[in-house]
Amino acid sequence: AVFFALWAAWIAHGHRKATNTTRWPECRNFSKLGEIWEDKIGHRGLLISLVPPGLLVWSFIDPIEAGWFIGSASILCVAASGWISLGSWMVYLGSTYRVPVFGTLVVLAAVSSRFMDNHGVRQVAKDAEPPMAAISCDPDAAKFPVQEAFSAWLDKRFPNLANEQHRRPVFVVAAEGGGIRAAYWTATVVGRLQEHTQEAALKNGKLGDFNSHLFAISGVSGGSVGASVYSALIADGFWGADLTTAAQGVLGMDHLAANLGSLLFGDFIQRVSPVDFGRLIHKITDSDWPVVDRGTALEKSWEQAYGWWAVKNHGKDPKDRNRLSENFSRLWKDTKVEPPSLFLNGTLVDTGNRFVVSNLPLLEDEFTDVVDGMQTFRPAADWLSRDGTGAMEVRLSTAAHISARFTYFSPAGRLPDGRRVVDGGYFENSGTATALEVIRMMDQVIAARGLKDRIVPVLIKITNDPEYDSPDPKQRKKEQEPGMAFSEMRSPIEALLNTRAARGKFSEMSARNLQNSRTIVGEKYLEFALAEELVPLPLGWSISQKAAAEMREQMSRQWLAESESQKDSQKYKQTASNLDKLEKVQGWLNEATPAQPSN
Repeated sequence: AVFFALWAAWIAHGHRKATNTTRWPECRNFSKLGEIWEDKIGHRGLLISLVPPGLLVWSFIDPIEAGWFIGSASILCVAASGWISLGSWMVYLGSTYRVPVFGTLVVLAAVSSRFMDNHGVRQVAKDAEPPMAAISCDPDAAKFPVQEAFSAWLDKRFPNLANEQHRRPVFVVAAEGGGIRAAYWTATVVGRLQEHTQEAALKNGKLGDFNSHLFAISGVSGGSVGASVYSALIADGFWGADLTTAAQGVLGMDHLAANLGSLLFGDFIQRVSPVDFGRLIHKITDSDWPVVDRGTALEKSWEQAYGWWAVKNHGKDPKDRNRLSENFSRLWKDTKVEPPSLFLNGTLVDTGNRFVVSNLPLLEDEFTDVVDGMQTFRPAADWLSRDGTGAMEVRLSTAAHISARFTYFSPAGRLPDGRRVVDGGYFENSGTATALEVIRMMDQVIAARGLKDRIVPVLIKITNDPEYDSPDPKQRKKEQEPGMAFSEMRSPIEALLNTRAARGKFSEMSARNLQNSRTIVGEKYLEFALAEELVPLPLGWSISQKAAAEMREQMSRQWLAESESQKDSQKYKQTASNLDKLEKVQGWLNEATPAQPSN
């Protein structure tokens, strides 16, 4: 950019003609090229040609603001024009001086990949206090941490439980993955559940709202992002009519733009550098800018959106406390309303295990073959690290992103020990595997305390795949009659990909069977789903206004009342089903006596 600016000034002031090409023969070619620019394009054309490189630099320095200003679609055009402009210069230099510019860049990229990985998981110093007052974060302090946390949670929410005879539901949510579609839908469903039940509780003079009976959320990919935004808003006091609006505002921003801006500019340049120059700049300046890692750009985009919708629009300065950018464990401290426990599911690249970030310790006595993410964070060993020397953890946005690193838009995150973590959907995309283990531990506490007739675990499954259990016979026939073309080559690949979906289905059926086996009357497995008709529902990190409205309508009683003419449509039927599940959640709460406030 500096070179282009100096060259433009040089031509504009006539210095090009004064160049002594006899004394400086290497300037002859540049002077000739300048004449071409001046004769064929002119000064205005030259200045216009500087716009793409200028936007390139802006996207490198601040991909979030640049991305929001330009937009996802325009980012692609800017990147194409910018790199074509610079690529033309490289072609000219290579042909003029007989230098293999592109070959050198390819070799440099191959060499750099051996020494440099700029996708380290962002870490922060760990707070001295444990995440939850009810249980220590030290795994040695409790043999069964989740069970003890649940027992303490019961005592806190229902202090007179021993003397009561009412049935109380305890909700566990499993939020399926699926990019921004999953995030937006998860936040919409849990937000509407809280708003609807709180309105009914206030009308009846009770405190039996949804969040007061919500013990845990197990999220995968976009489901984890939606769950994290909901939990942050709950902790900040959004538990009325403004909850869903704020969550939808945060997730409705164009987060793909920041991701693309970093991917196509700063992160792209980093591929040919053997040194992580982003971290080098951070080491020298102690600043979070520029953002080179596209994963970090996505996290910061969520944080800035939260600062706009949940802080500024709530009458506060956007620079005030932002829970998405704070330590993960602080989510359960200084809260206006206590959020549920979070189990954010990722996948370890090296072993294929579940990698779960939670505010509760995950021990082998309670979880099967799970890596406790909070125990893996420690000061990085490389000399460019800005980590301290004490215990480390991650921000809430980073914890959510660990579960949502679906390559290639989000790169695999490098842990301090060198292992890599990716999207939880690689292992199991429904979130029910971890939710099922949590419910089984809850059952042990309920049985040990003799509360089997009074405490009822209710699993709420939030799915967002419009083709889930598709009613279309053509779709089912397609699944039953696979094609024969290239079957020998396709079969191993298809088996690997379909195993992921089958593993999720297996977990869902196991959870459904467990819940249906309970003898207590009432529906213990409630599923909220989406239908897709005229408006495509995206999987990326950007959502259109029409797609967002489509999802909002499928939890809207007003839309259902105004759409009698669409009774035969799949969307109408799914909306009616979702609202019926909403009333069933309310029905469970109507049977219970008031719970203690969750603050």
